[in-house]
Amino acid sequence: MDKKEKEDIKNGHVDIEKLKVQPENMAEKEAYIKEGFWKKIKRYASRVPFVNEAVALYYCALDSKTPVWAKGVAVGALAYFIMPTDALPDFLPLLGYTDDASVVAAALASLGKYVKEEHKAKAYQALTGKKEIKGEERGTHGFE
Repeated sequence: MDKKEKEDIKNGHVDIEKLKVQPENMAEKEAYIKEGFWKKIKRYASRVPFVNEAVALYYCALDSKTPVWAKGVAVGALAYFIMPTDALPDFLPLLGYTDDASVVAAALASLGKYVKEEHKAKAYQALTGKKEIKGEERGTHGFE
């Protein structure tokens, strides 16, 4: 990702063509996700009710054991999530994240077994700062 592309992302300008995921450009798309994902999570985590799921999907997308087609689904969903402009702008009260939630939910439903417990555990740890999961939290990792 060059300097201009990073500046475009920072300013909220995204070229939809650059989001198309093909096996030959997977590394480029993963770089795009790495660049924008944590910025959005840090800024909006308290307002995003599906934050655990989005972070688990992030770890699934970056896992070298995830098949390329599944990475493509995950990267596509995450790219939509971090886009500053989408079908329903995120700043709209109550409605802003419904399209993002739908895209993340559809990706999770289609990926099923590829979003593993280890991805959920990493998401839980990243969001809570807890290194060890105890008691009733064990097995759910913040997922209901």
